Amino acid sequence: MMMNRRSTIARDPLSKSAYFLSLIGGSKAEGWAECQYAWLDEIEGDPYSLPHGMNAWQALEQDFRTSFIDYAVHEKAHEQLRALTMKDGNVDQFIADFEFLAYRAQVDTDDPTVLHLFKMGIPIRLMEACVAHRPPTNFEQWTKAAQQQQRNWIIVQGVKAQHAALRGAASSTTTGSQSRGNTGPRGQFYWRCGNSNQTNQQGGARPPRAQLPPADPNAMDTSAGAAWKATTEEEKKLYREKGRCFECGKQGHLARTCPNKKAKARVGRVDDASEIAPEPEKTNSQESNTANPMTQLTARFMKLTDDERAELVRAMRMAGEEMGFQEA
Repeated sequence: MMMNRRSTIARDPLSKSAYFLSLIGGSKAEGWAECQYAWLDEIEGDPYSLPHGMNAWQALEQDFRTSFIDYAVHEKAHEQLRALTMKDGNVDQFIADFEFLAYRAQVDTDDPTVLHLFKMGIPIRLMEACVAHRPPTNFEQWTKAAQQQQRNWIIVQGVKAQHAALRGAASSTTTGSQSRGNTGPRGQFYWRCGNSNQTNQQGGARPPRAQLPPADPNAMDTSAGAAWKATTEEEKKLYREKGRCFECGKQGHLARTCPNKKAKARVGRVDDASEIAPEPEKTNSQESNTANPMTQLTARFMKLTDDERAELVRAMRMAGEEMGFQEA
């Protein structure tokens, strides 16, 4: 009708109404159009039957909106309201859309049925959080509770993200520090309380203890006693590189803690008076010469057999190496 607003038909309300009714078709509108034609015939004969202050076109337009347009809008708003859900965690947008559709559907937001639609539209965890402290009873309380709980959730997620970032940084820093050997295995975030076992009493870092490599289960194990010992410099060098015991040739311990060690027992036999021949009675000159402990030790050494002497020399050499003395 906007295109024909300057034509003669648009200037007469009755003609304009009749032309509009001629454009309406369809099974749902035919009955209404027939009723409107009859109504136009009535007001043409009696113009005073029109509503106060309205002409035929205005009355027809109002009846059309009431019968069709408003009805369709209400039904569509009802359907959208039942299908509305909160998306992307935006509770404010959900509340605004819910209020708008409730207005278009002409429903009361405090109605229990409408409140049920609101509860069904928000996530289940958000709904549980809203009713955990004090269950809302009307639409305003529900909207405020949903907004508050959503803000709380966002705060918690932000803190969790920061904690995760710190843990990741701590893990990478600890890994890097261990590879460089600058810090202990607990990393830079380790809370130190008092004196730790990594420092001495003066506060300085303790030197790391030397550790032997783990015992090799596939290491060669011989049964010949002489074959176990490292007697030459080449053998000792090889044993040091492989972490083997100078006494038995096995890994995992030093010679001084070797379970198979027999050298000390053999040395003890040298000092045992039962295995050394009784000394003859000494003269006054001999007593003066043997008063010196070194003289006595030399005299005893000369009484040993060749095998016992060799064993004693080898045992003393091994003891000196374990105590840190090097051969000249």
